Amino acid sequence: MNICLFNINGIDMITSLHQPQLLQGYYEEFLKQIKGYQNVVRPSVFVKYFNINVDDSIHKEEAESTYDTYHDSKVIFDIYELTPLFFIGPLNNAIANITDLDGQRIDGTTTATLYTIKRPKIGDLVSFLDPVQSGEIFRLTGVRTSVNLVHSSIPAEWFEVDLDYAPIKDTSGLKIGKRYAYDMSLEQNLLYDDYVSSVKWLNNINECFKILRNHYDFKEDCYAVDGLAPGFVNEIVILVKKEFDNRWLRLFEETRSPFGYRLLSDLEYNSFQDIVIDEQNIAYNVINIETGESEEYIYGNNLNVDLVIDSAKKLYELMVNSPWINSS
Repeated sequence: MNICLFNINGIDMITSLHQPQLLQGYYEEFLKQIKGYQNVVRPSVFVKYFNINVDDSIHKEEAESTYDTYHDSKVIFDIYELTPLFFIGPLNNAIANITDLDGQRIDGTTTATLYTIKRPKIGDLVSFLDPVQSGEIFRLTGVRTSVNLVHSSIPAEWFEVDLDYAPIKDTSGLKIGKRYAYDMSLEQNLLYDDYVSSVKWLNNINECFKILRNHYDFKEDCYAVDGLAPGFVNEIVILVKKEFDNRWLRLFEETRSPFGYRLLSDLEYNSFQDIVIDEQNIAYNVINIETGESEEYIYGNNLNVDLVIDSAKKLYELMVNSPWINSS
C-alpha cells in the first residue's frame, strides 16, 4: 500500500488526518468555495415590478383605455424591487402607422420569465434596473405557465410573460400599496423596510471585517497584531463565519476563517450564548505567536490590539442583537 504525503501550508496531510478539527476545517473551506462559485456564476437581470393588487383595488368597468386604468386612483400596485428574471428575450421594435389614432409610433415587444412573483396579472408594469438602463416602462400583455405548475406539490412560481411598451411616461402618479424587495440570500421577497435594515446590518458587519482583514496573519492563519493573537477576536470571527455558511457567505468570502488559531489554542466558545462581555474586565487572553504561550493582555496597552478587540466586540453585538440571525 502506497501512502502519498503532501504538504498544505507547512502541515503534512498525514498529520492532519489525526486532527479531526483541522481536517473538518479543510472540508468546510472547500465546501464554502463550492457554494460561493455556485452563486457567483448565476447572472441575472433585475427589474422593478408593479403588481396590481386585486384585493385592494377597485376597477372601473367604464375605464376602457389602458391609460385610464393606470391613472385611476382606485387601482393600487404593490412594488417588488430587485425582482430577478430567469430569462429575457430580445427587445423588438416595430414601427406602426395608425392614421386614425396617433399616427406613426414604435411598438416594442419582448418576453421574460418570472420566478419570484406569485401572481402576475395582465396590466402589471415592469421597469428595468442596472445594468439595463433603457428608461422604458413595459406592461404585461400575456402570461403563460405549464399545466399544474402553480398548484403542484413542489412549490414553483414559473411564468413566461409577454411585454410591450406601457402608455405612460413615468410611474410617479401610480397609487402604491405595499413595497417589497427580493433578498437573494434568502431567495424570497421581504418588506422593503426590512430589506433596507438587513442591508445596513450587513454593511456594519463588513466594516468590522475590513478592520480585521488588515491584521490577518497568512503564515499563522489567524488574526494577530504585533505578534499577539487575541483569542476573543479569532473566536468571534470563527463563530460569525460559521453563522454565515448558508446565507451571506459570498458577501464576506474575503474574510478568512482563522483555522490556524485552533493549532495555537483550544476553542473556548461553542456559540454566541457562551460569550459574556464584562466591560469592567480589561484583561484579555492572547497567544504570543513567537513563543506559542498564552499571555494576559491589558486593554489600553496597544492601540492596534485595542482596535481589533473593539471591532470584535461590535461584531458580537451586531450578531446577538440582530433579528436576521434568528430568521434564518
